[in-house]
Amino acid sequence: MVSCAVDRTVRLLSLLPGGSRSLDDPWVDHVRNVCIMRAARTLSGGKVDAHRTLAEAEAERSDHFVLDLGGTRYCDVRGLGLILTLKKALESEGKEFRICGVSRALRLQMSAQRVLSHLEGLFFADPSSAAADARSRQSTRCEISAREEEGALRVNVSGELSLDTVERIDVDQLLPADYGGEFLLDLENVEFIDSIGLRTVLEMKNRLAEPSRHRIKVKKGKVKSMIAQTGLDEELNVEAR
Repeated sequence: MVSCAVDRTVRLLSLLPGGSRSLDDPWVDHVRNVCIMRAARTLSGGKVDAHRTLAEAEAERSDHFVLDLGGTRYCDVRGLGLILTLKKALESEGKEFRICGVSRALRLQMSAQRVLSHLEGLFFADPSSAAADARSRQSTRCEISAREEEGALRVNVSGELSLDTVERIDVDQLLPADYGGEFLLDLENVEFIDSIGLRTVLEMKNRLAEPSRHRIKVKKGKVKSMIAQTGLDEELNVEAR
């Protein structure tokens, strides 16, 4: 069983900014003997081979392998087959295989294909999955504005900061690389944030010439709770009211 420390590492690592990496391609990160592979938006067709090649090349470097499906919206029969193949191969080598970020829709698909029963006990709890599923049937809103204020760049976000909305945010245009001033990100009017939204927040912070010169304003509630649950309250200067 993965220890609580490794569980926390997995949660935090899955949020680290991907830089120029696309949601359309898988990628891997390593920390503390944990290999976490973030699956692409679709785990199907030719994408399956890319995931298999990457997993085989990277898994041998760690004793724990986590498949993060938090950004995956569709998985076909080949994709499900790959998950079972990875489980069998890694466990035969004495490595631990776990899965995180599985949405309700993916669970239903796994159940329909009679795959779910082979994977029970492998899932990390994802605090945002249920809320994301409930909201996926609704239209998503994300409004963003920026202005200079007393020598600082203030960015206001309202609505949702999630997989469905982050592609509307041009971080390169919003925040110049190596920005030298103070950065204030106001999320008080954000109603929902998921792991992809938090990754965007981290990406903004890491574009600063001095990453410590930032403040994140939130209301006490779901957004603050999500930040705390993922351990990002140790990475971000959060002000809650």
